[in-house]
Amino acid sequence: MGGIRPSGLNVNKPVVFGLLVAGLVLFLVYRNFLASPMGDKVTKEATVLKPVPSLDETELQTKVDENMEVTVGDKTVKVYVQQVIKKSNQFKLDVLFLHGNAFSSKNWTDLKTTDHVANWGYRAIAIDLPGKGRSSSVEVEPDKFLEAFISKLQMTNIVIIAPSMSGRYALPYLFNEPTKVSETVKGFVAVAPVETETYESKYSASQIPTLIVYGSNDKAISTFLPNLEKLPKHTTAEIKDAGHACYLNKPEEFHKILYNFLLEVSS
Repeated sequence: MGGIRPSGLNVNKPVVFGLLVAGLVLFLVYRNFLASPMGDKVTKEATVLKPVPSLDETELQTKVDENMEVTVGDKTVKVYVQQVIKKSNQFKLDVLFLHGNAFSSKNWTDLKTTDHVANWGYRAIAIDLPGKGRSSSVEVEPDKFLEAFISKLQMTNIVIIAPSMSGRYALPYLFNEPTKVSETVKGFVAVAPVETETYESKYSASQIPTLIVYGSNDKAISTFLPNLEKLPKHTTAEIKDAGHACYLNKPEEFHKILYNFLLEVSS
């Protein structure tokens, strides 16, 4: 009698081995992809960010006003302001730089952030908030001050950049009456601002494009990010290995993120 033959399909061992190897390779590639920054958390910033143009300071002009008077109700605040624009005096947006509690407008000028923004074709305005830097200390309502300052400089098509403490100025101005400012404010850059929980109920009514920027090492992430992510038109950008003042830790990355956001809101 002949030997017993196995029933069913005749299996080709080399083919099966090849399929197993191919499957293993695909699995490892997929697993590594998910573990990478470009995996299942692919962000717009990671894939399509355009490079920042080279800075040409010869085309810029700077205007400094050390005692600009801003009237808020029956009070007058003397404010230090620095503006940078291109010599052509044409710009698409007014980009207003606020600052954190331990900082001032000087941080933005030292980093040349204002120069870069002007070089991109916008008016860069950096201010020392009341009682900070070189501005006088006068008790005024933060949102009323910001409204008066914006009116004083006849700002239109505004993008407000508000780090940390300056959330006390930007958030009430933007979200106490969200529809009121939507015609003049074209964008909001939130850099770990304070008091985000105060205006949480108003966020859903806002249609202002918002960029949320934060450092991966910022211990305050849980206090602002979940609230700001309720804004309907928001995008987020995390700067790796940066802290609360992420723009100071990694200015080049911050400039790149800001450049692309301004391109989007100005188009």
